[in-house]
Amino acid sequence: MFKVIITTVGNPDYNQDPDRPLWGVPEGEALDAPTLEALVEKVREFQDDYDIGGGNWSLCRVFKAEKLIGFMSYNGRVWDRERWDKDAVEYKEGV
Repeated sequence: MFKVIITTVGNPDYNQDPDRPLWGVPEGEALDAPTLEALVEKVREFQDDYDIGGGNWSLCRVFKAEKLIGFMSYNGRVWDRERWDKDAVEYKEGV
């Protein structure tokens, strides 16, 4: 099972406070799904439901079986936690 913890920030381009979560969006919302593809679909629905744009997205933690595996960017790509600080490699299942 995969899980993502969604976090947002205000977008200063729209006079929102970038030091605060986006108003009206449940902060720390957890979504889960059996596959990464299904998880990305749930995240996209959440983004649509709350009108979350790229400027509101904060890197969200992604877990597999309760272990942090990476971070999800706004476009649904998951970046490998182990290599995040070095060369930002996309997470691939089983690699």
